[in-house]
Amino acid sequence: MLGIGAASDIQTEKIPNRLIIIGWLSGLLWEIIEHGPWGIWKFFCSGAVPVVLLMVLFWLKMLGAGDIKLLSVLYVHMGIRIGTICLIISFILNAIAALFKLLYYHNLLSRLQYLANYISKSITKKERIRYYDEAQGMEPVIHFSIGILMSVLIWGEMVR
Repeated sequence: MLGIGAASDIQTEKIPNRLIIIGWLSGLLWEIIEHGPWGIWKFFCSGAVPVVLLMVLFWLKMLGAGDIKLLSVLYVHMGIRIGTICLIISFILNAIAALFKLLYYHNLLSRLQYLANYISKSITKKERIRYYDEAQGMEPVIHFSIGILMSVLIWGEMVR
């Protein structure tokens, strides 16, 4: 499921809601089978954690809703503890990917300047400004879903 989400994100820059709904429903069904009615509560609590944790990045338009929903599916299936471990690993992996991309395109300083200008504009205008500008093309884009997928694969290897 995460692989399909990552592939779709790369191809279309979107993670299909049908995939998310299938993930949520299968997670809800599993929780109900495992824990009875208590599983419904467990499902909602687990699924809400990444939404709460990443709300600021979404609000700042630095992270897409599809990525957060995909993480919500991961949390529903893997639980809060393992989901959080995978979240941390995915941030580390995506930071490494971003650094490699900045070095490859030789634009580390210009991207840091862009970030500083973004923060300055956001503070002075006191409004949300989209961080990513489509006019820049795909050069600054990091598909967070790839880091999510890789984090689960790494976690799987760690516990094996």
